[in-house]
Amino acid sequence: PTHWENAGLPNYDGVVWFRKSVEVPAELAGTRGTLSLGPIDDMDVAWVNGRRVGGYEAPGAHNTPRNYTLTVGVLKPGKNLIAVRVMDHGWPGGIFGKPNQLTIRFGKKSVPLAGPWKYHTGADLATLKSNVV
Repeated sequence: PTHWENAGLPNYDGVVWFRKSVEVPAELAGTRGTLSLGPIDDMDVAWVNGRRVGGYEAPGAHNTPRNYTLTVGVLKPGKNLIAVRVMDHGWPGGIFGKPNQLTIRFGKKSVPLAGPWKYHTGADLATLKSNVV
């Protein structure tokens, strides 16, 4: 986790999509869990296996750690896909907490999410502003 300005996107404001595949043991997949992503600068929406699990879509929560409840049935045994759309409207942006904040928690057990994530830029803020009528 780091601000994307420190990871190859200097001076970028707008949308970045993040994606990570994670293996979930069968004994945990059928239970309730919590997707924890740490703080995200500025706004986000998170999906697990194509199901929306949470998000902050209004400015002002850039230091709020994200913790989204995963109901029974969201996770499956084996490979699971997490996708997060992050929108930054100025200054640093991204998923920037501490590595131990990125996890799927199941009570005392957890699956770590820190480390490399795939990402793809979406609409940049300058383009979005120029298309306002």
